[in-house]
Amino acid sequence: MRHRSVERAVAPEVSRSSEQVERILAAAVAVIRDTETLDLRVTDVIAAAGVSNRAFYRHFTGKAELLIAVLEDGNRRYMERLEQRMDRCATPLEAVECWIRGMLARAQEPHPASDTRPFLANGLRFSYEFPEESLAADEVLRAPLRDALRRSRDAGERARLDVERDVEHVVQLTLGHMTWSLIQRRPLTDADVDDTVAFALGGLRGRGA
Repeated sequence: MRHRSVERAVAPEVSRSSEQVERILAAAVAVIRDTETLDLRVTDVIAAAGVSNRAFYRHFTGKAELLIAVLEDGNRRYMERLEQRMDRCATPLEAVECWIRGMLARAQEPHPASDTRPFLANGLRFSYEFPEESLAADEVLRAPLRDALRRSRDAGERARLDVERDVEHVVQLTLGHMTWSLIQRRPLTDADVDDTVAFALGGLRGRGA
């Protein structure tokens, strides 16, 4: 399912517009990856996408809406793949582990890292300028984790019963490690990821309600 900025962009002429939007989004991601900044120029994106100015502004009002669409579409695509892996887990708590490892993989692999770093580096500014869109993008990440934690609680896998607080703890721990790694340009090792997973699951299993 597409999110709001992308859906607005493809609404008028679905087949042709969808292809143009995909090209523009891919071009924007490439420019962000190359420059590692969100202060991109629309003209650079238009040139990289091979579309006209008219075509670009048919779909996006400007740079702000383009960046929102890039964030929403990137999160959606990433989480669709991660949720498929979570669905194959044998237990809900294993799905939680899969979520943590999947998120931290962004700080281990070159392309996800270079795509994600600019948004994290400018996260406070982006959240301030686009609070509603930032919350919606964040919820895309949290929803599958919340579902896994709720099922884990209902299955009696862990002691804590407060799902929302547990979501917050796991998100802050995981994204904190990911952010530190990306900003410091120090890729997480497998041992780093294993330690984070062990700490999170130990807390979920061992703490009282």
